[in-house]
Amino acid sequence: MRLFLAPVTFALALVLPQEPKQPGDQDPPARPGGRFETEAERSVRAREGILGAWQLTRGEIPSLGVSAGGVAGYALFMDGYMSLEFHVLGNTSPDSSNTFFQTGTHRWKLEDNGLLQTYSLIGTHNVTDDEEYDFEVPGQRREYRVRLDGEQLVLEKNDRTARFTFTRLGKLRFPDAKDGATDFYGRPIKQEAG
Repeated sequence: MRLFLAPVTFALALVLPQEPKQPGDQDPPARPGGRFETEAERSVRAREGILGAWQLTRGEIPSLGVSAGGVAGYALFMDGYMSLEFHVLGNTSPDSSNTFFQTGTHRWKLEDNGLLQTYSLIGTHNVTDDEEYDFEVPGQRREYRVRLDGEQLVLEKNDRTARFTFTRLGKLRFPDAKDGATDFYGRPIKQEAG
């Protein structure tokens, strides 16, 4: 009889509902608590955090006389590729238009030490002696120190000649929306009469 009851008791334990957990009952921790994030974990978080669309909100380029404002631009990061365009209003020469731009598509990688390395695929700029546009030679490399703080991204050239501050762009409606669409700056978009 005992041999018969043991399998029946075991089978009933599997099919009968379990009692709900009582307050104070705890699951064992998923990982040991009290440890700091490793450099590798921090690097993975930074690589994932940089992905997306960013709007340039501040630019500092001392050689062009740019100390904070007078900039507009965007950066788009996806896994392994980035596009960057910025326009800068400088004050280095009173007899010129003082408007500089740079645009391009690049490969990128972020090292564990926070160094962003880029490799240009195609690009254009007008940072030349005569301020005329020029095509960038593919394969040009740049390095930036990266600081990612919530919704803010700061890229500082490794040689400390420029610093760019971006704010993450949220999800925006496409401009042809009829219900109060706005542009990237939050200004209402006027609908064309049709």
